[in-house]
Amino acid sequence: MILRISTLEELKTLIFSEMHRLVVVRFGYQSTNECIECDNIIAKVYWILRRKILFILVNLEDNEIFINSFSLYDPVSLIFFYRNRHVMIDFGTGDLNKVSHYFRTKDDLIKILEIIYEGVIKGNTRLYLHGLI
Repeated sequence: MILRISTLEELKTLIFSEMHRLVVVRFGYQSTNECIECDNIIAKVYWILRRKILFILVNLEDNEIFINSFSLYDPVSLIFFYRNRHVMIDFGTGDLNKVSHYFRTKDDLIKILEIIYEGVIKGNTRLYLHGLI
């Protein structure tokens, strides 16, 4: 199940309670084309990755608390957590805290999430993935 939440408390509870899967939080403005396309791609990969990944969707419209808490300024951002720890990913974009774009194909997203998942189960919470996006 892809979860849709609206409060910071719900998000914290889900992040704190998930101990086996990578938590991928999609922050976005649901009315934008970028967000709609990202959500469609997430829906396509959900069944393939559901045992490894917990997808959480957060709508930023009327949710200023998330914008301030996570410094979200883009139409779509992905943030990753594993065992209650923020996973920092270096794609060479200069922002280690989030991915501020969406993936154009399900294969791209699957590839990136599989690499991140393999890294975090080995204990790495800072991953270097230059050239993958």
